[in-house]
Amino acid sequence: TRGSTWSWRHPTVSGMGPRKRMGHSATLLPDGSTILVYGGASSNVEGCDMIFLADAFLLDTKLWIWKKAKIEGTIDKRVGHRSVVVEWSANSEKVIIFTFGGEEGNGKDT
Repeated sequence: TRGSTWSWRHPTVSGMGPRKRMGHSATLLPDGSTILVYGGASSNVEGCDMIFLADAFLLDTKLWIWKKAKIEGTIDKRVGHRSVVVEWSANSEKVIIFTFGGEEGNGKDT
């Protein structure tokens, strides 16, 4: 906003977070303080080949703690996609995320 001062912070973060990656999605969940990081790609040990990822992590931005997300069903390896919240319940921790676009890791665009 006009007249606001913005600054970068580097908080101390704990917990089991995701490995370095690119092409992932980061979705702010309805609580306004939790970010879901899903998929993307990372280089292998030699740094030559890209490994497509099918994992998901939650970052609590109030406590700055990472944890692995509990996912119902299976999730695909995906890179270059976008994700949005489509359904949630204020009475439970269940959130439904819609992911679209990107590549599945098998060379197919979706």
